[in-house]
Amino acid sequence: MASQLLNLGLWWFLPAQVTAYAQPVLYRIFIRAGDPHPAPNSPRFIRDRKRIHTAVILLYLLYTIIDAEHQIQQSSNFYHVLKVPLDASKQAVGSRWRRLAASLHPDKAVGQDTAALFTKLKAMSDVLSDPTKRFAYDRFGPDILGWQNCKITRDYIVAGLYQLTAYYVGSAGILLLIAWAGYLQSGVFWRFYIMFAMFVFEVMSATRPEFLGVLTKFNTLLRWTGLRAEFLPFQFIVLLRKLAFTVFIALNQLGPLFEHSEDKGLEKGERALVQGLDAVNARIDALDGEMTNILKMEMLPFATKQDDLDLFKRGMQGFLEQNTVRNSDEVKTVVKEVLTRRRAAQGAAAEGN
Repeated sequence: MASQLLNLGLWWFLPAQVTAYAQPVLYRIFIRAGDPHPAPNSPRFIRDRKRIHTAVILLYLLYTIIDAEHQIQQSSNFYHVLKVPLDASKQAVGSRWRRLAASLHPDKAVGQDTAALFTKLKAMSDVLSDPTKRFAYDRFGPDILGWQNCKITRDYIVAGLYQLTAYYVGSAGILLLIAWAGYLQSGVFWRFYIMFAMFVFEVMSATRPEFLGVLTKFNTLLRWTGLRAEFLPFQFIVLLRKLAFTVFIALNQLGPLFEHSEDKGLEKGERALVQGLDAVNARIDALDGEMTNILKMEMLPFATKQDDLDLFKRGMQGFLEQNTVRNSDEVKTVVKEVLTRRRAAQGAAAEGN
């Protein structure tokens, strides 16, 4: 619990601080000596900071995933402790236990640590030798050792489903509360979608008699590379839960960097221009509405007289046509030429007299 709280605190603090320190360092590396660095709050400075911040978040996300996987591998499981493969038969487990018991039996070895180890290994061997308990252990982990009322496979499945349902209902409630408080700035839908998908995955993992295909392929890859031990279903689920938790935090930090990027990239002068244009458009719409109302009032006397309305329409049409013709550049040019010739003719006639 303490490590999770520490991880959460680092997520909120570390990426921003690393970005603030990394940006000037990267400028010194990639910008030639003597060339000016981008000024703070300039478009390039903001763009570079967003890219560096994104890279830092993704790198820290990768680190937390690797760290979570390392912790799971360090915690080990009954198979690794007994040094038997995941597909070991009951006979293979029993044979391995007999060899361990021969060297660790309290009658032959001395010391409280040896006796405690013997008891621990005996409990592990009993679980892996019992098909029912082994099925439950593979899917729900060592917690099944405390489920004293479970006797058959169905009992373990019901108990496991009850626990995982309570976990996801509680997680969804906390997520809703955080969203209601306004702390989830983006990606709310994807958070709930991922949570629901994980719930379905865990239900399928708990109820299927065999390991799910994705886990089988993942273990095959691990076995082929030899870099890591294979995962049991409950270990794989622990990894997925930690991965989802980390992705949720990363989404909350990456979302503001990409939402409304065009609007955030505008300069203050451009923002003022956009706001001014919006105000002008609103005023034009208001004036258009007022002119429409005035025109309707002017047309009100003709509302019940179709003949007068037709006459009015023809008159308006003729007025608009004549006005359009008179105001056209070609007509103005012709009228100007005619008037010029007329004045010239009148002047010549006056000189002749």
